[in-house]
Order: sequence, then structure tokens, then C-alpha cells
Amino acid sequence: MSSRHSGISFQLLVLLCLAAVLVPETTYGVSFAATLDRETITLGESASLSVKFEGVSPNDVPRLPSVAGLQISYLGPSSQFSFVNGQTSSSVTHNFQVTPRQVGVFTIPALTAVVNGQKLTTQPLRLTVLKPNAPTPEAVASGQQIAFMRFLLPKKEIYLGETLMG
Repeated sequence: MSSRHSGISFQLLVLLCLAAVLVPETTYGVSFAATLDRETITLGESASLSVKFEGVSPNDVPRLPSVAGLQISYLGPSSQFSFVNGQTSSSVTHNFQVTPRQVGVFTIPALTAVVNGQKLTTQPLRLTVLKPNAPTPEAVASGQQIAFMRFLLPKKEIYLGETLMG
């Protein structure tokens, strides 16, 4: 009798080990993030948008919502796999090019993906598009940019020596 129980225990152990190896990746250690390479660009430039899955390989390319004023083009995936000290890690990054059609501040909404039955969500992204040759907010904050002023006068004609009150 005891040999039969040990045989069942051994078979159960083998089955459990095979299941652990053959079962698809679980969502433990899975992350999903979207990032822009820059938050501020000028009209005529493009920004790179990366959508990265760590610990799991998605079945499909993430669908990005259309954002008025932006053209978002898919460039392709890249994959990374490492095996260090017996630990494996993998990631798949889907790369997009974001090209603005106009000046403004744009929000790329949070993206959602379902991985192994679990719904994962990124943070929304903000992209500021400036006029060409406009100083960046960092340059203005540094105090190195010249200030420009525009006067709005109460009347259209003035005479030499006339005092204006605004």
C-alpha cells in the first residue's frame, strides 16, 4: 500500500512541476506603462511614444485612441529577454511616432490592455506643442530668454508729447 501512495505522490509532484513550467505567464510581476521621450516639442518635430509590457507578451498591438491635432503612427515592436542568476525577465515595447498637426497642449488618454484576464491601465500622457522658434518652458524659467512686451493702447492715434493713461 505504501508504495502505491508514494507512486501517486511522485506522479502528482511531476504533474505540478510540468504545470508550473508549461502554464502561460501569470500577471504576477507584470507591468504595463506608456511613456513619451519628451513632454514638450515644437510644431514640425515628433515625439516617440513607447508602450511597454514587462513580464508578459501581449497578443495584439495596443490600440491607441485618436487624439484631435495629433497623428500617431505605429513603428513596430522591440523585445528584450534576460536571464541573470537564475531569474528571467522579458519585455515587449510597442513604439509609436507622435506628430502634432497644430500648436497646443494634448492629453493622450490612459491606455488599457487585458493580459491573462487582468485589466491593466497606464497613466494618461501630456504633450505640449510650441510654435516653431518659441522658447521652451525650461529656457524661459532659466532667465536666459529676452522678454517681449506688447502695448495695447486705448486709442489708435497719439501725438508727440501726449500722455497716455491705460
